[in-house]
Amino acid sequence: MTEQHSDDVNEELSRVTRALSAVFSHQQQPSTATQQINFGDPLDQRNAADKYLTSFQRLPIAWVVCDRILSSGIDGSVDAATIQQRMFFAAQTLHTKTREEVHQLPTERSVSCFSMLTV
Repeated sequence: MTEQHSDDVNEELSRVTRALSAVFSHQQQPSTATQQINFGDPLDQRNAADKYLTSFQRLPIAWVVCDRILSSGIDGSVDAATIQQRMFFAAQTLHTKTREEVHQLPTERSVSCFSMLTV
């Protein structure tokens, strides 16, 4: 993904979702969701998406985006494996951020994020 990160939660959520689709894609040809990454080779798509997700995990907005992923529950438009992949990514990101970057947690979201972690 050649895009820069955004401060808009909905935009970042959409980008993260597309990047996760690219990383976990088992197809040889790019899917509709991953075509927006603008790389012809699926391996290049996965590498770019992985790089994007890794950089995203270090951002303060990751707290809110991951909270939204975890609180969104079951999305009927995607299969169970995709939901599980998204939830795992969000939980793993929050786990790492809680251990290493808790100072970034936006004050207004702290109750929501911490309640999600303790459920």
